[in-house]
Amino acid sequence: MKLPNTPKNQAIAEVAATLAIENMYPDEAFIKEIIAKEKHQLDIMLKRFRVDEELKHHNKTAWKKRYDRTREYVRKNLREELER
Repeated sequence: MKLPNTPKNQAIAEVAATLAIENMYPDEAFIKEIIAKEKHQLDIMLKRFRVDEELKHHNKTAWKKRYDRTREYVRKNLREELER
C-alpha cells in the first residue's frame, strides 16, 4: 500500500526507515510518539538557538543551515535515547 506523499507520512517513513536499519520494528503508536517528541524538542531548540521567522525573512540560507543543524542535533539525541 502506497501512502500519499505528505509531510506527516514522510516523517513517519523517515523514522521507520531509521529504526528498521537498526533492526527495530516499532508499531505505529511508537512512531507517532517519537515524531511528537522530536517536534517538541525541535521547537524548544529552535527557540533556544533563535532560528525563527525573523532570521528566515532576513537570511534564508542561514536559517536553513541552522534549522538543519538543529534538527540533526535533536535526532541524534533521540537516537541515543532509544539505544539506551
